[in-house]
Amino acid sequence: MGDNHVIFLSKWQNDAECFGLLAHECVHIANSILRSCEVKEEEGKDEALAYLVDFMMRHFTATLTETKL
Repeated sequence: MGDNHVIFLSKWQNDAECFGLLAHECVHIANSILRSCEVKEEEGKDEALAYLVDFMMRHFTATLTETKL
């Protein structure tokens, strides 16, 4: 992926399938970001990943659902 992180959604609906797909893609991008920043977590301790995915999901879903954070 390099330094470019993109999620392309062809449709968005406020349903479990779309939220699940977005979360899935956020995990891929978060892992790539953490690798590029050389963040290494111990086995079973993935708080950096969890916080980054949380941040991304909050901001993306706020935009996609037109709500405020």
